Amino acid sequence: VINEERVTGDTTGEGKDELKTRIMGHYASQNRAITKEDYIATVYKMDPRYGAVKRCNVMKDFDSDRRNINLYLMSTDENNHLAAPTATLKQNVKNWLLAYKPINDTVDILEGVIANYGLDYSVIIDDNYDKNEVVAQANRILGAKLGTITNFGQSLFLGDIFRDLVVKVEGLLDVVEIQIVNKIGDFYSTSFFDIEGHLSKDGRYLMVPEDTILELKYPDRDIRGAVI
Repeated sequence: VINEERVTGDTTGEGKDELKTRIMGHYASQNRAITKEDYIATVYKMDPRYGAVKRCNVMKDFDSDRRNINLYLMSTDENNHLAAPTATLKQNVKNWLLAYKPINDTVDILEGVIANYGLDYSVIIDDNYDKNEVVAQANRILGAKLGTITNFGQSLFLGDIFRDLVVKVEGLLDVVEIQIVNKIGDFYSTSFFDIEGHLSKDGRYLMVPEDTILELKYPDRDIRGAVI
């Protein structure tokens, strides 16, 4: 078989925790889409012959006078990086929902926003340890934590990053600074995400809109540590 177009969409199995969450949502939906959770569970259970959705989210369209719902989709590419859903996938999801949604609900299928970011941090390291090895260990720990695909609207807590560095990295004495940086263009998303504008007032976490997913796309090069 020769595909004329490159396949987009996740084709790998889900982890145990995510599978458990999806099963619970599917069970609660009782084969109808009424609530936000019902819609999400119904999209995830779509027959894989019609395409694969990696992440979805549902929001009421407050600009509409009708019972209009905005449903945001996200796929992945062959490298398991976030990718926009194809027009065919969006149409298939729209058709799939016809058998489950109330007749009065109108649904717009939209692309979610990918916000690529990087992480720069500076630390103090015990003089008895090799600085390069400590930074490499810190990068591996952060890459394993931040390199997974999150959900729509899932915030990034800098306190969790600070704790992982201090508690899990041997030879690391203190974290001086953690900075989230925007990654855009070239091999990254073309969507600009205002990091400063979405930081909480106390600077402890990065707030993410409900139509957006954060992605640390290349942990090996998007995480950079410096020793003070």
